[in-house]
Amino acid sequence: MKAEQSSVLFEGVVLSGEIRRAFVEFYPKHVFSSVEQKCLPKAMNNTNIICESNETEGAVQVVALSVLEMVKREMQRSIATNQTPTPLAVVLCNTRPLAVRVGQIFQDLAKYTNIIPLTLCGTVSISANKKVLSTTKPHVIVGTPARISQLCEDKMLSMANVKHFVVMNAEKALEFLDTRRDIQQILVKTPKKKHVMIFGSKLSTKTNQVCNKFMKEEPFKYSDFSETDPESAEIDIMT
Repeated sequence: MKAEQSSVLFEGVVLSGEIRRAFVEFYPKHVFSSVEQKCLPKAMNNTNIICESNETEGAVQVVALSVLEMVKREMQRSIATNQTPTPLAVVLCNTRPLAVRVGQIFQDLAKYTNIIPLTLCGTVSISANKKVLSTTKPHVIVGTPARISQLCEDKMLSMANVKHFVVMNAEKALEFLDTRRDIQQILVKTPKKKHVMIFGSKLSTKTNQVCNKFMKEEPFKYSDFSETDPESAEIDIMT
């Protein structure tokens, strides 16, 4: 596949041509929220993030755009060996509908790349997931913690090469003991050195403490819930 010229999405964010082309095709009227303006440049610079915001769609775009760009770079660095270890990224969603929605956005934005995203959750049987994994080497895994944890336990999925670890809806995913346990079981199977991003609505003090323990390096923190909430700014895609 012929590489397309990279271009500026907005100040501080440069997208490869293939991902920008898909973004414009699928989301032509997208308005960038404060979350995207503040967090996307950090995310694409491999900075750990803890983000508290009700801008769920903005958070998903931050995750999808940054993870795909960074995975694309990793794949380009692996060209010499003709082998890319997989998966390179895992995105954990607390519900099946969210996993499906986030997975579809990854599919959309990866359309013109060689990146293979795969959604793993209870919308299909675990045997169906295992069949797909036996023939497919996905670069990005999106799914629910329980399903991904089970596939890891069954030796159908390895976290050994994960470089980007993401938790969505953390205020719910990390509040419930069972889900938090599944996430922690996945986390310990990943390399100690990795990029971690956690997105949610208002996080409790306890959940914030848990989030910080997920990270080896100090995270960038963004919150909509300060005394003065930042307003969304309408930013057009730069041409």
